Amino acid sequence: MYKQLLPTKLYSSKKTHASCLGDVKCRLCGYAQESVPHILAGCTALAQNKYLFIHNMALKVLFYEILRDQDVLEEVAPWYSQVMPKAVYKSEKVEAWWDVPVYANH
Repeated sequence: MYKQLLPTKLYSSKKTHASCLGDVKCRLCGYAQESVPHILAGCTALAQNKYLFIHNMALKVLFYEILRDQDVLEEVAPWYSQVMPKAVYKSEKVEAWWDVPVYANH
């Protein structure tokens, strides 16, 4: 991926000329050109699940550490654990929410 040699449709069409049809639209979302930057950061089909999963896995480490610092949790699961946080954690001083929708009055 570093050298952009991932066999995307754009790569097949422009670099190797293996596909002469000219259809370089993304196979997942069907909107943009299927390129390495699009797959890594711009595909809306991936953003709906994979990007969110990776984001949540990274932030749960920070979330657990904050809960431990606030004495809400005694023990933190390892960073590689598939365990996800509960929706709400409460103590006498702290209330922490994980992935709970909040609606404004206005």
